[in-house]
Amino acid sequence: MKTILIIDDEYDIISLLKMLLTLEGYAVRVAYGGNEALESLRDNPLPDLILTDLMMPGMDGYALISAIRETPAYDKIPIIVASIGRFDPIRLNKEDWDHFILKPFDVKTLLFIVKKMCEAPRVKKSKKE
Repeated sequence: MKTILIIDDEYDIISLLKMLLTLEGYAVRVAYGGNEALESLRDNPLPDLILTDLMMPGMDGYALISAIRETPAYDKIPIIVASIGRFDPIRLNKEDWDHFILKPFDVKTLLFIVKKMCEAPRVKKSKKE
């Protein structure tokens, strides 16, 4: 069973995504922000996929993705960015994430992307050797 880590500060979004992905047969872990997500990555088996928002209080998605990509142990985890607005290309390089989807998202499209990303071969993205 593939595991997905969902990171968002909106309880309703997390609840909806958790329900949808669980019904599709995925194991789902959640984090309510970047700091909690890094704790989850440190303290649990690594997920097969990360689905994160960008705009969150505290450690936002930009800082979270940067921290993930700076950690060689996490270098092969694909990241889907789901956000209500466009991302800032100065703060987030294309090489650091695997797919971007706008909120509100189409459920069928999201599920297709999740399945595709979970099945794709893992590619090293870490900036460290």
